[in-house]
Amino acid sequence: MAEKVLVISPVQVYPCYSGNRKRIESICKAVMGMGYEVDFYYCGFEKQLDNAHHSLFNGTVLDFDAAGLQNSLLTEPWVRTKEILNGIQIGIETRIRKFMEGEESARFNKGLSEYQNIRKIELLKSQISGHSYKAVIINYAVYSFYFDLFSTKTIRILDTHDRLTDRYKMYLDEGKVPADWHSLRMKDERKAISRADIIWAITRREKNHYTEMINSSPARVYTVRHLTAYKPVHYEGEKKRVVMVGSDNTLNVEGLSWFLEHVWPNINAKNAELVIAGTLCRAVNHVPKSERVHYYGLFETEEEVYRLGNIFINPMQTGTGLKIKTLEALAHGKAVLSTTEGACGLSEFEGDSLIITDQPEEWIRVIHKLLDNEWDGISLGRSGEKVKKVLQENLNRIKDSLSLQK
Repeated sequence: MAEKVLVISPVQVYPCYSGNRKRIESICKAVMGMGYEVDFYYCGFEKQLDNAHHSLFNGTVLDFDAAGLQNSLLTEPWVRTKEILNGIQIGIETRIRKFMEGEESARFNKGLSEYQNIRKIELLKSQISGHSYKAVIINYAVYSFYFDLFSTKTIRILDTHDRLTDRYKMYLDEGKVPADWHSLRMKDERKAISRADIIWAITRREKNHYTEMINSSPARVYTVRHLTAYKPVHYEGEKKRVVMVGSDNTLNVEGLSWFLEHVWPNINAKNAELVIAGTLCRAVNHVPKSERVHYYGLFETEEEVYRLGNIFINPMQTGTGLKIKTLEALAHGKAVLSTTEGACGLSEFEGDSLIITDQPEEWIRVIHKLLDNEWDGISLGRSGEKVKKVLQENLNRIKDSLSLQK
């Protein structure tokens, strides 16, 4: 009988339109490919789970709907008491942040208690009772409290996705309003990751961040980048196309706005078209208007979107973590033009189909040369061996994580 692994995620895997969803999907497939039976627990707040989840997992997609648990002081006094106490703790944590670090930290950082849904915790606890798991993989550090439900024999693996310490500051430093996403005090991020036996960082830079943060902890920190195989897809259309793929998160929208304002109006190649694909198309009313732009919308498969062109861009101006769409474009045999931030964690690909620059004038020059097939320093497909190497390194680290002797 196969050993069981449980994956806990606040993000649904399907529809698989964003980098974090693709990462979770690829890791789940890899773990199942290693012979494990994988169960899945969705700890987020959407009311329905896409039916495709039941086709992905070879184990059980656990019940996640805790709305029907009508806990009151009369019927479930201890559960309701926990909810009340957690609410009080949230208020205390906010006041502590304000007192210790000021108004900005109180407003934009969150306390770990804010992520605890007592009903969902109790629901999972009841479902795993009597089950034995070789390992539990939790996505995002803020949900590491779920580790407390498992015995010390279970390997506790935390897939961090992003570093969270004062993440809001990267927005304020750019003069922008912080996105409504995870941001923690360093003390809280340290507490969160310290519950794990294995910590997966998405870049070497973030591995160093976590290693320094828990230098007295026995936890092991591995760099596990995105898992993607090399599978080139060729564009056979007549139009000269530049393509951007992404979700409609704030960082992608800001990157697209920068490109449409500073770069695209200066591209004068004949028959040139910019194609936007993914939920980023929803931002059409929030970015500068520009000619020769086609909003493709959602797509069903990776092959579909990578047939749209051979030149892909990632103009992100700020961010953390690995930019999965950059690596995926390289893995599909594309030339990729990126900012430094958009290429974070992928510097070894520079010169092998990846061009990195932050200057609008250089973006304009490079795009013209690529559109006219005049670029001598880049060869489509030269990233293949490196993509294969990255994939194998990541698979080995996942295998090592699941083989931890406790």
